[in-house]
Amino acid sequence: GPLRPSRLPKTGFFDSHIIAILAAILFPVFAKAREKARQSSCLSNVKQIGLAILQYVQDYDERFFAYRMEPTGTYYWDIITAPYMKNTQVLRCPSGTATTRLYGWNWSYLDFMSLGQVTNPSETFMVGDANSLIAPPTSTNWSLMMFPHNEGANYVFVDGHGKWHSKQDVQGNYLKYFPAVR
Repeated sequence: GPLRPSRLPKTGFFDSHIIAILAAILFPVFAKAREKARQSSCLSNVKQIGLAILQYVQDYDERFFAYRMEPTGTYYWDIITAPYMKNTQVLRCPSGTATTRLYGWNWSYLDFMSLGQVTNPSETFMVGDANSLIAPPTSTNWSLMMFPHNEGANYVFVDGHGKWHSKQDVQGNYLKYFPAVR
């Protein structure tokens, strides 16, 4: 007669295929959820960095620091804002590697600028996901910009608020986010 469930072979063949199918369906979901958690942690990091920069600005007559790289390869803004951070581990994006930094500040516009001179603080990038510095692109050169979180990046603006922006939004609206390009 026909095979009934109690008469099916007990080889584990069916069980292993079901597990393989479930794994194939669920692994991408888990990977996306993990990256979303890293994105959230990264946003917290850039907010803390942004707060440290704004504290520095308040202590130094509402003026941003000048861009400079130390002979050791360390960016000056890391050094002068470190006392305002509880932990400098926030300078490392959770989506990066142990040796990758992945944050930068908008030196091209904010370099030694007074806070009062910033024309639109709620739309001007101050710090965020980048390959050491946030800089406006020149034509199609986006080499300093990074988009490590679900095709986007986290940024803190001069007014202190932080937000994730898609790569498409940043590239399509860079004149708004980088006023120096105008």
